[in-house]
Amino acid sequence: IMVSISRLADRIAFDSDQYRAFGWTAGRVDRALKAIPARIAGLIIALAAFFSPKALPFRALKTFFTQSGRAMTPSEGCTVAATAGALDLALAGPRRYPQAVVKKPWIGTGTAQAKPVDITRAIWLLAIAATLNVLVVTGLALGRLALPF
Repeated sequence: IMVSISRLADRIAFDSDQYRAFGWTAGRVDRALKAIPARIAGLIIALAAFFSPKALPFRALKTFFTQSGRAMTPSEGCTVAATAGALDLALAGPRRYPQAVVKKPWIGTGTAQAKPVDITRAIWLLAIAATLNVLVVTGLALGRLALPF
């Protein structure tokens, strides 16, 4: 369902004046549905930084809490901010499209030039965050099975 709402929000909101109000509503529903999972994902990435080689977990948390709102969407900002802080990078920023340049602020205070070693560190961070996510979901599922009702 969330994928369908995201597609509605992405496609219909800007395709025509006739459907702009419907697309606006789909966009608001999309943001509401992603609000809590995005924040959980950002916190899991920050937690993963404690176990990831050469990551900066406290900077991940600080960047998550202070810069998440800089992204194009709040749900995108949570994970980007935590990742930028953990890896000491500046992510997002201005984007160049064939039609125009979209000026957005950088997220994170590190370098905007990711090196191959940063890609390796990002893969480690992602793998650890995914593992932590599986552990959390499994723990919740097992806890639910253990409940008597």
